[in-house]
Amino acid sequence: MSNAEYDRNRRTAFEERGLNHKDKSYNCHHIVFHCDVHEGRVRKDYPIESVENLLPIKVYSHAALNTYLNANPELYNDISNRQDLAERAEAGEFDHLAPIQRRKPETKKRSKKKKKHCKHPNKHRR
Repeated sequence: MSNAEYDRNRRTAFEERGLNHKDKSYNCHHIVFHCDVHEGRVRKDYPIESVENLLPIKVYSHAALNTYLNANPELYNDISNRQDLAERAEAGEFDHLAPIQRRKPETKKRSKKKKKHCKHPNKHRR
């Protein structure tokens, strides 16, 4: 599948849920992963990039779902429950498992005060 096709399907998946496909607070989760094809869990011609296999999930919830699946290989390797798990992640059920994202606190940059240049610096001293 081409990138253009994936982009169209991704857009459709977002629109079906009333979401803006450009919203950076969402990731597009694959219910069946690319590695499932390579590892023989699904047939080689499985439509990985199809609309039905894409689910927009909040970035935080997506990270939580991946953490949960990686911690539970028996679930990761069993694709029969992936749709249910993805929908539970979409509802935020795994958010408590999301890795903590460390960010530097936003600070305002102070602008340097411009020094006033005076022709008579001694005149202003007291």
